[in-house]
Amino acid sequence: MPGVSVSVPDYDYNEYVCHGTSFTLTANGAETYLWSTGETGNEITVTLSEFTVITVFGTDIHSCVNRDSIMFFVWSVDTTLTNHNLCEGDVYDFYGTEITEAGTYYHTVTSPYTGCDNIEQLEVTLAPYPEQVVILQDPEDGILQAGTSGSIILETSEVGTKYCVTVGGEPYTGLINGTGSMLSLGGFFPAGSYEVLSRNQYNCYLVQGIANFTSQVSGNLGQIVANVTFGTPASNFPAEHVNVKLYKTEIDITENEVIVLMDQKLLDGNGQTEFLNLTPGDYYLGSFVQYPENYNVAEHVYYQDAVVHEDAISIPIEEGTVFFASLHHVLLTESQGSNTMQGIVGASSNNSKGLNPIEDMVVILKNSDINEIIGVSVTSDNGQYYFDNIPDNANIQAFVTNLSCQNYIAFETQTTSDQTYNVNFIVTETSIYPNDITMLEDMQI
Repeated sequence: MPGVSVSVPDYDYNEYVCHGTSFTLTANGAETYLWSTGETGNEITVTLSEFTVITVFGTDIHSCVNRDSIMFFVWSVDTTLTNHNLCEGDVYDFYGTEITEAGTYYHTVTSPYTGCDNIEQLEVTLAPYPEQVVILQDPEDGILQAGTSGSIILETSEVGTKYCVTVGGEPYTGLINGTGSMLSLGGFFPAGSYEVLSRNQYNCYLVQGIANFTSQVSGNLGQIVANVTFGTPASNFPAEHVNVKLYKTEIDITENEVIVLMDQKLLDGNGQTEFLNLTPGDYYLGSFVQYPENYNVAEHVYYQDAVVHEDAISIPIEEGTVFFASLHHVLLTESQGSNTMQGIVGASSNNSKGLNPIEDMVVILKNSDINEIIGVSVTSDNGQYYFDNIPDNANIQAFVTNLSCQNYIAFETQTTSDQTYNVNFIVTETSIYPNDITMLEDMQI
């Protein structure tokens, strides 16, 4: 009988191999060969998906037959199934892939134990958000008489959706089930800013909106209550995440109108801040986000959603006036580009090469081709501002806008790509303008 044998280079007969591995098998010792796979010839290639035994039958010139076999131990592919309920409009990160639609998604993961590839299977279903409803409050103007509380009512509600009220990010009421009709959320709300949240059966959350109440202070000359929100729909900032500044129009010694800073306060735990005992006059509010890296919003606005001082709205206060002011930090559109811009805003020092940095100066960056604001940056205590993702090949404007120094000259340039534009702004008693030297420089630090 022929001495038939089968050999497999690079195969350890005592070890498992990964699913999908291919090997070439070579038979020796006979004239013709027939494999258990049905193939003929002295060499075949197999791709393995499970434990396999392959036998080769060899026939010599005397028609004598012998055989040899080989076993393959194979690690099977493990498929891990994950189901995820995605709220409409949300994004789910699946191993670096942003999932926004329903469907089946796969990702290959190498096992740390076997070194073989396994499959992660993700089944995504889309779920709707709760319905947006109208929030009613009583009293409608939010001003509470002494000894009274406010009420919050939903004009309608969804069956299967739960509602609650929070203040300062903490629950203020328990969950209240929707009825399909008008729904009271309670009549025991003292002065403060309250956020109405909803959660449906798919575990999708929606901020329904804000209700605001304030107490009129007896004997108060004038009162401004500032409530500060961000995003769409509007949400409250946590306590001390916003600094609200109060400005007033005054007459200087030259009998010209000037706007001066009167007071500033951090947002309290009720999502509000109050300025009391105000003498009659025209006032302005400015709102500075303390931690702008936490929010994709304009990090400064004047009253309502104005970001440029000439758009700021004055608040007329008379004796006994209670004014409820809402300042809203709008979401910024994601800018796409490879350029950056940075610099210092400050007063010129005796050394012409240096600036005395000034904080809380509001730097605006605009795309003048489409007349849209790209970003808003408030200078830090060292006077620095910074913008990134500035569009390529666009005409941009950068300028500093501030109520206390209202005249400005913009820096303008046509961007290229992968550039850092270093522009310092000089502040004088009457104007803010870009440093002529840095206007002409375009260098990478």
